Amino acid sequence: MKILFLKPAENAFGIECHSLDDLVAVSRLLSNGDLVEGETDRSIKPREEGQKAFRIPMRLTVRVLSVELDESTPSLRVSGTIERGSPAEFVELRAMHALVFNLFTPIRVQKTQLFPHQIDQLKKAEAESKKPISLCVVLDDESALLVQVSGAGVKELARIASYKSGKRFARSTVPPAPTAP
Repeated sequence: MKILFLKPAENAFGIECHSLDDLVAVSRLLSNGDLVEGETDRSIKPREEGQKAFRIPMRLTVRVLSVELDESTPSLRVSGTIERGSPAEFVELRAMHALVFNLFTPIRVQKTQLFPHQIDQLKKAEAESKKPISLCVVLDDESALLVQVSGAGVKELARIASYKSGKRFARSTVPPAPTAP
């Protein structure tokens, strides 16, 4: 995570997330009523009959109603009502919209109140993101476990079974076929 700016007097900060752990930290900091600003594409309905709808890039500020974290992408989806944006002629105030933030996308947040512990959490997340991520493999006779250790905790990545046979039977590298009852 990279802190782009931090303005405690204005209850505002800007960040850029570089990993899933960073997105998790930001999702925990956001609450209902905060203002989040970002870039998006929005479908514009035609004003005259017979024209097609078109999409244009916009910069919008939404008042947060919900925050969803997608670990598979990784991305952060912030849904809420549009408070302001540009270009102004296409902004529908109070309409619902969702901003999707992927990695390396700047996020600007204006909180209703930015507490000192939240500033500490931001600084700690930035420091944690600079630490290397460790990959550990735990082996025994029957399986191998692959885990990732980072500042956010331990995450299981894979579990691999050995399918080892006993001493009286031939070795097999493939799992046994299921038998019919």
